[in-house]
Amino acid sequence: LLLIEYGSPLDPIDKRRTTPLQLAGKGGHVEVVQRLLEKGASLSVCDATGRNALEIAIAAGRKDVVMAMIRSSQWQEALRHCRVSPRSRRITPFRMLIKRFPEAAELVLDKCTTANGVDADNSNFGIKFNFEFLDDSYELVEKGEAAAQQGAAYVPQSPYDENGELSPDGHLYTDDMRELKRNHSLMLMVKHRRPHLLGHPVSVALVKHKWTSSGRYMYYFNLLFYMVFLTFLTGYILNAPDWASAISHLGSNNTEVDQTNCKSVEEALHMSRHFFMAAGKWVVVVMALLNIVRELFQIYQARLNYIETENLLEWVCYICAVLLVWDFSTCIIRENWQWQTGTVAIFLAWLNLLLFIRKFPFFGIYVVMFTDVLATFSKFFIVFFFFIIAFALSFFTLLKTQPAFSSPVRSLVKTSVMMIGEFEYDSIFNNPELPLPYPAVTWPLFVVFMVLMSIIIMNLLVGLAVDDIKAVQEQAILTRLAMQTRLVLDVETILPDFLRRLTTVPYNIVHPNVRRSPLGKIFGDFRLVQSFQFLSVTEEGFTVDPRITEKLLSEEMSETERLSQSVADLTAQVDELRTQNQKTHALLTPLVDYIQSLKQDQESEECEDRPEINRQNTL
Repeated sequence: LLLIEYGSPLDPIDKRRTTPLQLAGKGGHVEVVQRLLEKGASLSVCDATGRNALEIAIAAGRKDVVMAMIRSSQWQEALRHCRVSPRSRRITPFRMLIKRFPEAAELVLDKCTTANGVDADNSNFGIKFNFEFLDDSYELVEKGEAAAQQGAAYVPQSPYDENGELSPDGHLYTDDMRELKRNHSLMLMVKHRRPHLLGHPVSVALVKHKWTSSGRYMYYFNLLFYMVFLTFLTGYILNAPDWASAISHLGSNNTEVDQTNCKSVEEALHMSRHFFMAAGKWVVVVMALLNIVRELFQIYQARLNYIETENLLEWVCYICAVLLVWDFSTCIIRENWQWQTGTVAIFLAWLNLLLFIRKFPFFGIYVVMFTDVLATFSKFFIVFFFFIIAFALSFFTLLKTQPAFSSPVRSLVKTSVMMIGEFEYDSIFNNPELPLPYPAVTWPLFVVFMVLMSIIIMNLLVGLAVDDIKAVQEQAILTRLAMQTRLVLDVETILPDFLRRLTTVPYNIVHPNVRRSPLGKIFGDFRLVQSFQFLSVTEEGFTVDPRITEKLLSEEMSETERLSQSVADLTAQVDELRTQNQKTHALLTPLVDYIQSLKQDQESEECEDRPEINRQNTL
């Protein structure tokens, strides 16, 4: 720093092309980095490996240095740097921050948010969200210029003109659509579990823009397509006859009709092909085959990532639906195996609809809450199941003379039903035709079952579900937002380039005070838009409050939960004050001891000098 005062260059490089700023950042010298940046040292200079000072500090794990560099006036120049890895993957400082330092990445997103300076209560009040570092799939490639090669380091030119429109010379940085999705900043937030980054207004604004411009059309089209399939499958299973119901309508004593002959049964019951059986058959088959083709396309795109429970349910549903409606003979009555297959198909079809609406703006939150509670129950189910087996085998041993407990399987089912209060007490314990063979053991066992299973275990299940609701509510919006992120990025991978260009923008301006219709509030996630009003005033104007995520989540919390949160915050502040007092006490205690020792030494010296003074006075 002294050399700089006497005119030394700020960015001299050694044989490895390393600058003083890069060395200071790698070593974690925050004050030196700040002084160099104040003097004008460059953050965009790269070393021999193609990394600038910000990337070197991130790789070295110097969080304080990284935060200082982002707070500097050159933060944009540092973040615009780009490298291509040996695996042809784009590496940028912002992607590195998402993986290593999410707090620094959140600071970058804060700096990408500005307001237009109008009063926050004005209807013209707007917030601009800059997507430069969050969505950088396009870069400007001049005619005759080749794309970046492996290992190259460069600063890509902005592909947008002054009006924010994508230039004709702007191209995707890679032709691999799967790589574009995997390496997208939003997808990295989902992969590395960065809910605060994904819930930041800039990220939310980008997801919402992609959702409203392309994602929702594909989603609602798929939903409508699936609803047609579900409607005809439901109509088919409600109108199609099966052998069990046909024989029941004929009556077991009807000897005039050959109950093994399909034509005879059809004529006797005046059966005919209903609309849903005639048209529904082909609609279900065509829809199921088209969905299977779509699933095959998803396998090609996702590869091993395709293996999920939801996709498996869809395969089973479509195959079972085809087996149900397909005529393996001229008989319109469904065979027993077909009818049971249809039961599986209709159950999975409606269950799959529930999974479909998880991404729905209004209802999706509650579906996510249900799935999270179900996951909590699944963890406890193993312990829960051992209790059921223990009591089921015990009841089978003692009450096998009764039909409900005549076999281990029946006893297991009956014990499970008894848990919810269906004891059938009189039929088990007060039946004169079937007296208890071992009452001395049966009565105590029943009392233990009633206390453990019906009172303790059931209340424990309710307590686990209710206790987890608060955490589920806090994360439900972000969980669904992660689902929407995957959806919009999946849609982008299949969009033609000319459509993708129409939906790509460098920024988005949101007006949170503009009135919206009731449908807009339901389908547009109006609460998320409302959260954009949380701003704070700085020297540069309006910026997003760094605690925006907590405030976003608080919109979904009840008054009781808000009070609980306030109490928790006050408790944390009290704990912090207690900690500071303890530290202060620890610092002052040695000082007090030292003063007391000095005082004691002074008093002892005075006591030694006093006899000498008295002796002199006597003389």
